Amino acid sequence: MIKNQSPDNNYSCTKTDVMLQHEISDNSLGISYYYNSHCRYPQYPYYRYEYHKSPSSNHTEVSCGGDDYIWNFKHSKLENYEGYLKSNDIVNLSIKKSHNINGRIQDGQVEFLRSHDVQFTIGNDTFQEV
Repeated sequence: MIKNQSPDNNYSCTKTDVMLQHEISDNSLGISYYYNSHCRYPQYPYYRYEYHKSPSSNHTEVSCGGDDYIWNFKHSKLENYEGYLKSNDIVNLSIKKSHNINGRIQDGQVEFLRSHDVQFTIGNDTFQEV
């Protein structure tokens, strides 16, 4: 179960930045980067920042405990919504990367969280891959 909370501790509906936090562990849902050494020639290594990628799809990996964890939350309908979510409403969640291969940046690439049709089971619980 994930709870949705804005950075100023108010619960929010749309058009705002939110932090998604796992209720049991209190870890935030986010994306993580690491500083990686590349060595084409052992005597000349170079380093760059990289975000963790899914081994199956090569998309940016999302997990609890990420380095970037502030999500932008928007209702998908541009008009005629009533300011709150209803069953079967579609929302868009996006996150801005804080680093590129050279280090920290101001205006990073925006990634969108999207669901897939892949489901998996742990014990008696069924989950949908996101």
